[in-house]
Amino acid sequence: MSVSGYRQLAGFTLVELVSVIVILGVISLFAMSRMVGPDSFGPALVAQEVVAQTRLGQQSAQSRRGGQIGLLLDAPADQWRLQIHWQDDNGATQLHVRELDRGNTQISLRNGTEQWQLGASQALQLVFDGRGGLDSALVGSESLDVSLGLELSISGGASYLVCIGALGYAYREACI
Repeated sequence: MSVSGYRQLAGFTLVELVSVIVILGVISLFAMSRMVGPDSFGPALVAQEVVAQTRLGQQSAQSRRGGQIGLLLDAPADQWRLQIHWQDDNGATQLHVRELDRGNTQISLRNGTEQWQLGASQALQLVFDGRGGLDSALVGSESLDVSLGLELSISGGASYLVCIGALGYAYREACI
């Protein structure tokens, strides 16, 4: 009993509880980084960047007058490269480039019933019209039917679908 006549309760203080939670959080971060390698995030990052760069190309096409805005998705060396470029009568001007580590990430493209594996020898080139819609699309030198939309399957540790519709809008789902 304490001096005042009440029994002193035993327990943990708030500082001790918070300290234990912080220590457990730090330990779990190290454990998760050992269990989940960087390759498992690759496909999600590539899918996110394909959507973002396609939308940037679409918005750039809507805001520019004259010339064409294009998006090139290729794979030089061991990276995926997304380039947005503007082409006018004077030639091509590069606007924006985003490079991502390829890792184990694979990209296949479906247009109607046709399918291609993108990589070093097969690049995807999109051209937007002045309203931001798809004007044309090429895989290598083969022309695609943009009215069917383009469905990219991005796989590695996980799989993601990206649809680029005929109006140039890109989203992370299967094409309807």
